[in-house]
Amino acid sequence: MARNAISHYNTLNKNRSSGELAVYAEFGRRLQARMIALGWNQSELSRRATAYLPKAAKDQIQGHSVGRDRISSYIRGKYLPRPDALAAIAKALKCEPEDLLPPGGVPSVVEEGPLMEMKSLDGQRVAIRLNRVVSQQTALAIMTLLAKEDSL
Repeated sequence: MARNAISHYNTLNKNRSSGELAVYAEFGRRLQARMIALGWNQSELSRRATAYLPKAAKDQIQGHSVGRDRISSYIRGKYLPRPDALAAIAKALKCEPEDLLPPGGVPSVVEEGPLMEMKSLDGQRVAIRLNRVVSQQTALAIMTLLAKEDSL
């Protein structure tokens, strides 16, 4: 069974640098502070943020949501939200995504090396590795194409 690229968006804490761990923890602190200021619990934020996510596509089995357990993971510094979830959370909290991220933002995941690598697997398939910074819109378009590829 093919892996869903979005499900592998975050890596395990043990693979993160101390700088990245600090960013995750700071995001969690800022998120929780906003929730406390509004008198919201995790379930309330989950409901309100989910309302700002795109609706499920016509042929999609499961809709998009920001679950309470995921909110808990953000607060504990385990994960950072995907760009679409971050935007929805910020909108629900009536702030900008940048207000939730520490100064300087998230450390770049782009490392030195080629912008793209392509390796032939067989006569019809290749493995690709991208090392580029792109807009959220471009990233979501790429993820959509990959999801279509997985369903073939």
